[in-house]
Amino acid sequence: MKRKMLKKCLAIVLSLTTLVSVAGCSSPATVDEGSSTKESSDTSAKETNQEGTKTNSGDVTTITLYPKDASLQSGVVGGYKGDVFADYGFAVDVWAYSDEKTNAILASGTLPDVMYVTKDNLDIMIESGMVLNLEEHLDQMPNITGNEKLRLALDYMREYNSNGTGKLYAMPTSVGNKVTELGVTKNMVAVNWDYYSGIGKPEFKDQWELIDVMKQMLEAYPTGKDNIPNYGTYLNAGSDTEYWANMTMYYKWFGYEPTNLYYLLETDMVNGTYSSILDKNSKYREGLKWYNTLYREGLMDPDSINNDRATQKAKVDQGYAMVPSGSLQGYAYYQPIFMPDAKVYQESWNSVYGSKNYLVINAKSNNIDAALKFLNMLADPDAYFYIWAGKEGDLWKIEDGAAVLRDEETVMKSASKEDVFFQNGEKVELWNTPWIIDDASYPTSYVDPNGEPRGVRTDRWKEVEEIKYSTEQMNEWRTMTGYDYYVDQAKANNAYVIDSTLDNIINFASLPDDTMKLTLDSLKDVIVNASWQMVYAEDTESFDAIWDQMVKDCEALGAQTVIDWRLEDLDKAKELRDALSK
Repeated sequence: MKRKMLKKCLAIVLSLTTLVSVAGCSSPATVDEGSSTKESSDTSAKETNQEGTKTNSGDVTTITLYPKDASLQSGVVGGYKGDVFADYGFAVDVWAYSDEKTNAILASGTLPDVMYVTKDNLDIMIESGMVLNLEEHLDQMPNITGNEKLRLALDYMREYNSNGTGKLYAMPTSVGNKVTELGVTKNMVAVNWDYYSGIGKPEFKDQWELIDVMKQMLEAYPTGKDNIPNYGTYLNAGSDTEYWANMTMYYKWFGYEPTNLYYLLETDMVNGTYSSILDKNSKYREGLKWYNTLYREGLMDPDSINNDRATQKAKVDQGYAMVPSGSLQGYAYYQPIFMPDAKVYQESWNSVYGSKNYLVINAKSNNIDAALKFLNMLADPDAYFYIWAGKEGDLWKIEDGAAVLRDEETVMKSASKEDVFFQNGEKVELWNTPWIIDDASYPTSYVDPNGEPRGVRTDRWKEVEEIKYSTEQMNEWRTMTGYDYYVDQAKANNAYVIDSTLDNIINFASLPDDTMKLTLDSLKDVIVNASWQMVYAEDTESFDAIWDQMVKDCEALGAQTVIDWRLEDLDKAKELRDALSK
């Protein structure tokens, strides 16, 4: 309904040329009414016309940018980031973001030069002629056309995000490849290290023996800081939006992903299979049984069903859990323990196809050349590095041909996540917006002292990571296990999977129609309610009775029809994925 209304509104606006022209005369400040947008020092140089806003300051053109959310500060980007932009031939004026403003921008037709959009809005904007056909300007973006890693993402945009035109109207963002991560906390069983060490670091072979270890830890340490009660683990009901999200961590311990839980399917990324959560031998039922055991043993926060995500996170992050679970992992207080049956599937925050935020250029922009320079820069790893770390000679320097941080103090502060400052006192901060390339997958042209390519973020450089992972806890863990990192232990036990036959299939899956959505919502309500009831079941008989009733209720609502539809659709999605990648 929202899409239809917006489409109708756009059609009316675009059919009234006079009104569009008037709207085009509005300055960003008019559309941005009530925002905190700063005025640039060359405001008087702004020339407005019905096709957009053009700002010139010497040889630098200012382009307006509408971000994907409120994570970017509005106004003209200054400081060292502004200097880097100027080196690339433009300045960037960020419009303040709000949902209401997004709708107003689209409905009025008064677009910034560059804008982040979603798929639904993109299709409408293409149909309405609001965005530039980038296919005709690729020769001006060599960082994009010359990067073979981006080819698949661009083809994906042409095929699935072009409103059926087969043309490139938008650039993908956060395009990347999987990389081995040292900190795979959310994919492994982790224990509160001080408490675990305090009871002698007892071994356990599986999640069931872990329960007894959790009990020993809680008996030895019933309270934490400020005399606040500890618990074996915490759950929360605030994350139950499309499915019972507390199954997330339990799944990840064994190489499963919750991707298709909405459709009553569990996804085994290690073995490349799907199966129904309603099967009596499902990992889903097993996980509920494990949580129920914790509850009956007095190890689970009994108020879990009343917790929201923020409450759970605060408890876990402060070390009040013996073992983090549910939908939130712990960090500082916890260390991983390998279980023989555990599997680490290395998912990725990025995708070879990019994220669901896309970059477009206003078809009526008066600053198209500068906007194209901006997009081209967003695919340049060196530019990403400069925007993060500034120019050579300040935060970093070249020493014997290698890029290194300016001194040991900067290395230490980067490792401890302390604020790091440039020599002029400006704080080093991420420019918090998606680039076309992902910040972990594309190395710069610079190398470290060993000749290995440098990443775009100095806080992830090897010498920083080595200090970051050299805490007292981590060193005790190394002494106990004989491995440098958990990923090494998982690999040594053939328990680390970085590639799955099910990777990226979800990108090609269909969306359910309105009728099926109603069925899915009804099924979700049944399953979420029953899952909580099973967690709090007082005995095995009650648990089994609730499970059996849940299965019957789901079957009556058409669960098998949903499962069959989704499995067939996933098979088709796999074919589409494979065809595009050939």
